[in-house]
Amino acid sequence: MMHDQNALARMGWHNDFLSQLDLNELETARPARVIDSDGRGVRVLDATGEERRIELPSSTAPANRPLVGDWLIPGRDGGPGRLLERRTYLARRAAGTAERVQPMAANVDILFVVMGLDGDFNPSRLERYLVMAREGGVEAVAVLTKPDLAEDAGGARRSIEALPGLEGVVVLDPRHDDAAAALSAWLAAGVTVAVMGSSGVGKSTLLNRLAGREMETTGGVRKGDGKGRHTTTHRALHVLPGGAWLLDTPGMRELRLGEAAEGLSAVFEDIERLAGQCRFRDCAHHHEPGCAVRAAVDDGRLDPRRLRNWQKLLREQQRLAETQAEQRERHRDFHRYARKVQRAKQEQTGRS
Repeated sequence: MMHDQNALARMGWHNDFLSQLDLNELETARPARVIDSDGRGVRVLDATGEERRIELPSSTAPANRPLVGDWLIPGRDGGPGRLLERRTYLARRAAGTAERVQPMAANVDILFVVMGLDGDFNPSRLERYLVMAREGGVEAVAVLTKPDLAEDAGGARRSIEALPGLEGVVVLDPRHDDAAAALSAWLAAGVTVAVMGSSGVGKSTLLNRLAGREMETTGGVRKGDGKGRHTTTHRALHVLPGGAWLLDTPGMRELRLGEAAEGLSAVFEDIERLAGQCRFRDCAHHHEPGCAVRAAVDDGRLDPRRLRNWQKLLREQQRLAETQAEQRERHRDFHRYARKVQRAKQEQTGRS
């Protein structure tokens, strides 16, 4: 019989995973969760507390590579076996100009978006994180650090606490003992929380505080440009004293969204609702007559910053869709050319 369901639940196991097992697996399987990954292999933990490393075949396709947070049914040969379908998923486009999707974590329940009030605070960047979280089915909480360096910490909190897709806002100093208590509502046993944000905002300090011991070194920020030093260099799950699982991630200088139409609609539902009231269906919300969105900006119901960010993210999504369409067309052109060459070879062979 499969291991104790209570022990698995304390590791983040859900009925969604149980329903994916066949009768034989229900009797014999030992589900294991990925708690660390280095690209060549993963480290997994099962309900008995046994940790082991599983090497990944070099031929493993990127889409089939386990992420930190994934659940596996390891093979009897010691291989990765079967990857269970994910409940939630966090991913972004790779940094730079590439369009490649970069998976970050799987089966996360809550995302802590950490932002420093020393100049790092940026509501528009927060909205990017919210779009990514909602697209992947993850709840998000904003954690605002360094309140001692803020001109108006309360004002910063009020400016974001009503954002759609945001489950809560917490202002704390991760160096203080009460930081863990401030986040305890989201750290129940078996809950998986990912921590993301820029370098130097206090993510590693927060992880150490929540864990009650030093799990990560801390780096602070560089003098001169205020940019943080990377202290976390890879993703790994850590179990906290109360039983929650915390996933720390390397700091991100930018967050480029992948396909996120559903997340964008959820986070900007207020603007999309207004857009549906415009006089013209193709209204661009600039200076068109009868624009309900511009009217909301003019009378103070809608923050113009929020409108600009929505329009910017929409343009990014449109460019991404166009780029993907161009790539698909190039692939079709290549296959048409390859078939043409193959037919020409066959005809030449037939004549000879």
